[in-house]
Amino acid sequence: MIIAGEASGDLYGAMLVNSLKDKRHEISFMGIGGPKMKDAGVALFERAENLSVVGIVEVLSRLKVIFSALSRAKKILRTEKIDGLILIDFPDFNFLLGRYAKKLGIRIFYFVVPQVWAWRRNRIKVLKNFVYKCVPVLPLEKKILCDAGINAEYAGHPLIDLSKPDSDSQRIKERLNIPEGFKVIALFPGSREREVKVHLPAMLNACRRFASTKKNYFFVLSMAPTISRDILEEEIQKVNLPVTISAESAANILSISDAGIAVSGTVTLEGALARKPLIVIYRLSWLTYIIAKPFVKVKFISLPNLILDKMIYPELVQEGITPESLSSELVEILKNDRYNSIVKDLDTVAQRLGDTGVVNRISEIFINSMVTE
Repeated sequence: MIIAGEASGDLYGAMLVNSLKDKRHEISFMGIGGPKMKDAGVALFERAENLSVVGIVEVLSRLKVIFSALSRAKKILRTEKIDGLILIDFPDFNFLLGRYAKKLGIRIFYFVVPQVWAWRRNRIKVLKNFVYKCVPVLPLEKKILCDAGINAEYAGHPLIDLSKPDSDSQRIKERLNIPEGFKVIALFPGSREREVKVHLPAMLNACRRFASTKKNYFFVLSMAPTISRDILEEEIQKVNLPVTISAESAANILSISDAGIAVSGTVTLEGALARKPLIVIYRLSWLTYIIAKPFVKVKFISLPNLILDKMIYPELVQEGITPESLSSELVEILKNDRYNSIVKDLDTVAQRLGDTGVVNRISEIFINSMVTE
């Protein structure tokens, strides 16, 4: 069984499933995921997009669906012959399922470990009680887990293998109908409906403000597979701005972009690998923010900044996210000196993430743990 609760987890889950199947044809998978895991051959008993929410308050509206999925997963663990359970991030759900699977004697692996070091650090004790092996994807995580007595191996970040454009820049620009000589600003409003509705209006209004003084800029809006085009088009209609909605991969969009604005998440690491300056934003509901703030133990919200322990990407949160602040930051990161400084730091981030061949190394860890240990 393999469980992923969001778009990035679906991508990593599909990657892992494909690699494991290549090495061991007799392995079959069932679980929770998205379209990529389904295409990889995972028999889904629940779709990840039905469960994916961020924030304490936001979870309440999905409790019925979440607990229904948890109940189905537990029943399958009890009644089917499950040899191993692979959990991908999605901590609140996966911690409950992991503890249950442990009681059944099932070997549990955690791939893409929740950021227990960032907030609610007491969770690391819970993780230790049920997990068999962790495969973290950030270099700073292995030591933290091992120091806590958890069996952990680091193989690099899977984005090193995955986040690559599938065409050269010219062909991607042609597919997106980007006019010759125009620079590109990329917009990544998130993979959850709530994220998009909260962040996209400020992004679009910032770009309209930016475009009023900066000419020859083209705006590309990334559409995650979990988001309906109608939601994006509805917001675009509210602003007088030419924006192209694209289902191209983040790697493709970043490869032809000069800079961008992104909701905090995996795409910030893709930005680092592409060496492209981004402004990183995030806004929770006010109640969730007030409840969560005392438990957060890190200085930054974006992964490149955390990895280097330095403000590489500008970050705006909560009420600091306004069209004026976003537009101003966009102007700043496009200035030559600032731009070059960011790119230099991103080189260092990319080096710390590891070498190519991550996918193969991770699948070998899982196979060796299941077969030989």
